[in-house]
Amino acid sequence: MDLHTQTQAESLIPALEHMKIVTYFEVASIALLIYEHLLTFDQEIALIWPSKWNVTKILYLLTRYLPMLDAVLVLWRMFLLSYQVFYLITSRQKISLHRTCP
Repeated sequence: MDLHTQTQAESLIPALEHMKIVTYFEVASIALLIYEHLLTFDQEIALIWPSKWNVTKILYLLTRYLPMLDAVLVLWRMFLLSYQVFYLITSRQKISLHRTCP
């Protein structure tokens, strides 16, 4: 591995560590969101579902379920990003192995 490639690899380490921490916080916040939904779902069924459609009900349902859609998108992005990073790391290792092997 030449000096330039080694420097690039070393500069990626802090970025990957930060990405790992952000991922932990995103997963924790999604877990709290799901936990809150499970705790209050029976109240929602009893109080919100039987009521007539009005602006308040629409706003409640939007604020209740749009974060779940966002959580799905965040998890999808995390999955794709982690796959891309894994692919990048493994492909770099293969390249460096091919350079060192005769």
